[in-house]
Amino acid sequence: MYARCTQKLRDRRPSAAQAPPSHSPTTGLANQTLLAGGIGGCVGDLLIHSLDTVKTRQQGDRSTPRRYTSIGHAYRTILRQEGVVRGLYGGASAAALGSFPSTLLFFGGYEWSKRHLLEAGVKPHVAYLLGGE
Repeated sequence: MYARCTQKLRDRRPSAAQAPPSHSPTTGLANQTLLAGGIGGCVGDLLIHSLDTVKTRQQGDRSTPRRYTSIGHAYRTILRQEGVVRGLYGGASAAALGSFPSTLLFFGGYEWSKRHLLEAGVKPHVAYLLGGE
């Protein structure tokens, strides 16, 4: 299956004389996909960052008695003692800077491979599945 797909891709590759222009309509779509993937990863990380902070604090709490008795208690304690920016969202900028390039590459790679598989004549459901590998 893999060999057949790669052969179809090689057969459809344009020669240097037939190379498409660098500003084709799909270039804009690819750039939109890359940007949307990067932004989506950042937004997702920022939405869940406070919950991840609370989870990490509770997992790392080895004191007896426990410093945090529940998720709600942990949120209230962190907010009261450290605030929103330094407590719940401390390190969020580093997480966003790390997630932007990784999700940009992940979604960009998925769209690129899916598009090339579809152009090679692979059935859509197979292209969607293989594109995500």
